[in-house]
Amino acid sequence: MNVITLRDEWNKAKKYFYDTRWYHFCCFILFVFVYGAWMFNTNPRIDTEVVINNPHDMVNWPSIGRYGLIFTEYIFGLRWYNPFVSTGIGFVLLFFSGMIFGYLFWRAGQGKYLIYTVFGVLFLISPIMVEQLYFDLQLFQILWAYCICTAGVSLSYLGFWLHSAFWKIFSIFCMVWAFSSYQAFTMIYIAAAITFFVLFYKRFSTKEEN
Repeated sequence: MNVITLRDEWNKAKKYFYDTRWYHFCCFILFVFVYGAWMFNTNPRIDTEVVINNPHDMVNWPSIGRYGLIFTEYIFGLRWYNPFVSTGIGFVLLFFSGMIFGYLFWRAGQGKYLIYTVFGVLFLISPIMVEQLYFDLQLFQILWAYCICTAGVSLSYLGFWLHSAFWKIFSIFCMVWAFSSYQAFTMIYIAAAITFFVLFYKRFSTKEEN
């Protein structure tokens, strides 16, 4: 297999997002239709009362192993609850992670743009996902972890392609950060990595048969 360069990956990503710009625009409209009522929601919910009344409170995160959420708060200076950051910027991160998932699977399968573009958004607006995003208290932190989880999968394969120990170690850092934010990211990472491998294998096995 030919060894690619980081510049090659960057150029492929730019071309993909340019060619799919209108697909992503339509997906964004669908995304807003689903989550629009929650964007920039400033009404306190049952999970936000604690941190509104007690800024810098860690709630029960240390006891349930969600140290990644606390780390994210320190990194972004969010030790106090900000509804505009949690809901507004949080949902932007969610849509962005869907775009990256779409590119990741297209990069492996090299199929039609539309299939992979739509998949990223459909995955993020599934009923199970909507249920998870009701809790504003951890919204930004969880959605940032989605981006980190996506980066972990991407960098794992990038390290393999580039034969780079740096990207492999960086991918492990992303995995630890994401997994310690929400344990479900372990399964999301595994599912994404397996899907990537299957698409990649199918793509090159089909080429060899032809």
